[in-house]
Amino acid sequence: TQSLHDGPAAGPVMAMLDTKDGRVLVATNEGLCRFDGTSLSPPLRTGPIRRLARDEGGGVWAVGPEGLVHLVGDQLRRVLEGTPQHALGVERQGVVWLANDEGVVRHEERPWMRVVDAAESMTFAVLPTGGGGAWVSSVAGLFRYQRSGDATRMEASGRPVPAIYSMSRAPDG
Repeated sequence: TQSLHDGPAAGPVMAMLDTKDGRVLVATNEGLCRFDGTSLSPPLRTGPIRRLARDEGGGVWAVGPEGLVHLVGDQLRRVLEGTPQHALGVERQGVVWLANDEGVVRHEERPWMRVVDAAESMTFAVLPTGGGGAWVSSVAGLFRYQRSGDATRMEASGRPVPAIYSMSRAPDG
């Protein structure tokens, strides 16, 4: 094992997320590593990971160029393989939002449903609103999508809001 001071053997850190058990998951080009406060584990065999999100059950969703994985405790499940994913958002009700080259999709207890066409490709960030909708930031700007699929492009002073590369919810909602 190596310390955080040594840096991950798996390359640069792309994202980090604290887990319910007090450890930190570290996303790298080789996969997910766990940091327990003093040492870094060898990477789980997930392939490169770019984004992480926690669900209400304590599981962690991870996306990267090789697809989507779900980690619950020590159990790793591959959910989508072979489709590069760029952005990820998870709602409290277990709804998972993904962005890839084909657009943005939402999964909620049934097959994946496309809610944004490829016209909004090059998506950088997805932030679920909690009511079945999401904020989506792409090269085309910032959009608010409703559960129905209707979208509103955000503007400031009559101009589109530029792309935002990362979004997160404030502790107070």
